[in-house]
Amino acid sequence: MSKRTIHQSSRFVSAIAALLLTAGAAAQAQQPQQPPQPQQPPQPQQPAATAADFSDAELKSFAQARAEVETIRTEISTKLQNTQDQQEMQKLQEEANVKMIAAVESAGLSREKYNAIARAAMNDPELAEKLSKL
Repeated sequence: MSKRTIHQSSRFVSAIAALLLTAGAAAQAQQPQQPPQPQQPPQPQQPAATAADFSDAELKSFAQARAEVETIRTEISTKLQNTQDQQEMQKLQEEANVKMIAAVESAGLSREKYNAIARAAMNDPELAEKLSKL
């Protein structure tokens, strides 16, 4: 694997992590507080998705959304470095989250589909390579 591919993979994982984390935090913040649920027995793990599980159109949409998410992540990172106010930081993160979700949805993907492709790419180097070329 070349240094360029490693760098692209690092950026890819960074962008995916940003969306996954912010989407989860936003969903949590929007849900009313509920009493703890009784623990469910662990669900059997489903096999990891592969490139064959996604159409070429979905992969192209993912690549488009990923580029926009990376741009948003870079912008928010710069803004966050320039503020010390916790409330302002939270506001900036929420705004970025809304923009990232909008980018994913405007590319024609649901958050769930975007995250599924992202997880598959993290587990499938061939899929990650294919996405890096789109």
